[in-house]
Amino acid sequence: MHKVFQCVPNFSEGRRVDVIDEIVCAIDAASNARVIDYSMDTDHNRAVITFIGEAEDIRMSALAAAAAAVALIALNNHSGAHPRIGAIDVLPGVPIEG
Repeated sequence: MHKVFQCVPNFSEGRRVDVIDEIVCAIDAASNARVIDYSMDTDHNRAVITFIGEAEDIRMSALAAAAAAVALIALNNHSGAHPRIGAIDVLPGVPIEG
């Protein structure tokens, strides 16, 4: 039986589409996980990317997303409705099947 997960990381970037596009590309390139949605909030300066896949694919893509976020998001000038937490704020994995 396959074990399928959804991963919904939150990033401290909601204003630069090019940065989020690069993180999405890193997720796609790392495994067979599939990005199914993302949204950006300019007021809070946060983005949420949702992707699904089998456990190992989620692990590899989540690590790639985190590495891309750390490389691309500078927190020294971050502003928004919520104070910065980190380049990647949370990295939840939700079991969907199996």
